[in-house]
Amino acid sequence: MLSYSYQIFQRGGIIMKYNLKKYLSLMTAFFLVLLLLPIRVWASTPISILYTNDVHCGLEGYSKLAAYRQSLTDAGISTVLVDAGDHVQGELIGTMDQGESIIDIMNQMNYDYAVPGNHEFDYKVPQFLSLMNRATFKYLSANFKHADGTDIMDAYAIKEIDGHKIGFVGICTPESYTKSTPVYFQDASGNYVYTFSEDTFYATIQAAVDAAKAAGAEAIVAIGHTGMDGSTEEWTTKAIIENTNGIDAYIDGHSHEVSAGPDYTHMENGVLQHYSFFNKDGKQVFYTQTGTKLKNFGELKIEFTPTVQVTSVMHSVADLTDKDSTIEALITNARQRETAFFGTEIGTSEVKLFAKDDDGTWLVRHQETNLGDYNADAYLWRTGADIALMNAGGVRTNVNVGTVTKKDLISVNPWMNQVGVIEATGQTILDALEHGARFYPNNNGGYLQVAGLTYEINTKVTTSPVVEDSKGSFLSVDPTKPRRVQNVLVCGEPIDPNRTYRVAGTFYILQYSGDGMSMFKNCPVISGDYPSDAEVLIEYMTQKLNGVISAEAYGNKDGNGRIKVVDENRFVEVERVEPTHSAPGYIKYVCEIDGTEKYEELPKLEYAFLEGENGEWAGTNDVLKFRINGDETDLQNVLVDGILLNRGTQYTVRHGSTIIELTPSYLQTLSVGSHTMTVVYINGSVSTTFSVRRAVVGSGRTVATSDNSRVQMWSIACMIALMSLLVSAYYRIKKA
Repeated sequence: MLSYSYQIFQRGGIIMKYNLKKYLSLMTAFFLVLLLLPIRVWASTPISILYTNDVHCGLEGYSKLAAYRQSLTDAGISTVLVDAGDHVQGELIGTMDQGESIIDIMNQMNYDYAVPGNHEFDYKVPQFLSLMNRATFKYLSANFKHADGTDIMDAYAIKEIDGHKIGFVGICTPESYTKSTPVYFQDASGNYVYTFSEDTFYATIQAAVDAAKAAGAEAIVAIGHTGMDGSTEEWTTKAIIENTNGIDAYIDGHSHEVSAGPDYTHMENGVLQHYSFFNKDGKQVFYTQTGTKLKNFGELKIEFTPTVQVTSVMHSVADLTDKDSTIEALITNARQRETAFFGTEIGTSEVKLFAKDDDGTWLVRHQETNLGDYNADAYLWRTGADIALMNAGGVRTNVNVGTVTKKDLISVNPWMNQVGVIEATGQTILDALEHGARFYPNNNGGYLQVAGLTYEINTKVTTSPVVEDSKGSFLSVDPTKPRRVQNVLVCGEPIDPNRTYRVAGTFYILQYSGDGMSMFKNCPVISGDYPSDAEVLIEYMTQKLNGVISAEAYGNKDGNGRIKVVDENRFVEVERVEPTHSAPGYIKYVCEIDGTEKYEELPKLEYAFLEGENGEWAGTNDVLKFRINGDETDLQNVLVDGILLNRGTQYTVRHGSTIIELTPSYLQTLSVGSHTMTVVYINGSVSTTFSVRRAVVGSGRTVATSDNSRVQMWSIACMIALMSLLVSAYYRIKKA
């Protein structure tokens, strides 16, 4: 042991000495006291942020989510519950009361924050604002504002949890203009009164992030309804992350994809690809999204160590068993009201009609399907138009085999959009098809299902020629670029760009520029006196199909071949040199897609008789005429049976390719029967046969020639001898 004295400090000349052992004991006690003081502990329990997106009225998962959240609370884990948009629309329960039942359930769930998705505006902006006031949770959006720039809702919120401040920033997609309905954001004069800040998109988001940090946020979680697959490139989540900094994690929606994080995962050619997103400072930002219909919900775990550490877990609702009884009762009540309102049986379906594949991925948004055909067929039948167009974003769910109710078909077209007919030129229709195919093969709500019309999408054209405005609405098709859509046929005939056609569809695309289809907005309306889209689907089944969706008509999942995808170069003729008898010709083609040139050789012309081949001369005063496709100036000789003829006396030549006429005076010298004529040109020759039946001698008098002439002469002699015998016999009898 140490027992010697140690000088610690000196005050006022008094030397204070402590035994070293006592000093060490005091210091140990001092540090133990410090450990007990209320200081921030970095090795804390992670904070759980539970999140949903694109629920689209898929209520059934809410009770399991509520039960899971309660289990975390019971375990002493702090939670936040957020939604990344598109929750009040997608099924009839949403349509029935324009989202109010959904908001009531979310209120009972104790959501903390939500961002408006594009479909939150489907019941028009005033109704969304009413729902926002009804909600006990807080809607956030940094970029959805009044047109004058004033805020409609807070751009961000800060929540303090376990002594840490987390900032939540809301972001809406500017695609809401076209993926809801553009006129909903305009006044009666067509002026936009709301904006999604598309012209200052990144700067507006960055300002919200900076403001949240300035307010003390230690971590920033973006809640965005912006998406990846099928979204406008400059408005994708990737683009947002790459053009901002300060965001630690991004909870996404809109594209209905499942990515647990930290990377964006996307299936490409059957292989799951991973993509990391980095901000302007080169820092990776955690990315996650849960899919759709509440088949999953996410759990983002944030831990301060002291740097922000983010992890996540994707929970499959199907794997959970516990349900919150209060939420389950609300869901049951909502579904009962929905069934009572829409549950009437109207027929049966022999086949499944597809909007989505069996795994829930969209089909109708990038290919023809039998349900897309059914929709367009119904519009065409009900209106009697020339063609019908159906935007794929309006086809919301499958129709299963078996009994079909009104609810089943209204769920396909849940918005009750007005069906109508307009007049549009073939060129306008071509532009609409091109606009619809601009994102192919990615999913696109503007992809057009059709009836009365067929078309092809050429994937060799990798870049769309469509020009859009800042809000995603169609402006034009760049005439210097090749089109993707080709071989458009109306009733089997090539579409005439200058002809006017009657086009059926919903006014969502035909009048209100939905999905950016602004090319139709000034087209004259022929009629709007039709039922809603869902009612037309019901009438088509009950009246036209007599209550049966047959396998014969709709048995092919991929439709009836109205939309074909081809992968081929498209060549156009730019030059042609016709062949001659002396040299071949060619046709030059240029691929209008990539500029590749190719040539087609046209073989040298072969000499041929155009007239008079295998002709016959019957002994008249007429010439025997032949016409050959050679140039008269290249003619060298004419031979009959190998004997060279004299031009002028035995034959004559006229223009008209080459017209050769054998003279009667020459023909009468030929024996009766078949002869061969050969016409010799500079670059070749051609032969044919002709026949002679008789020859002319003198004017109006014919004589037999060759062996046949001798037969005729002997016949006459015999006739004379016979007559002489008859006369001689007559006189003998008379004398007797």
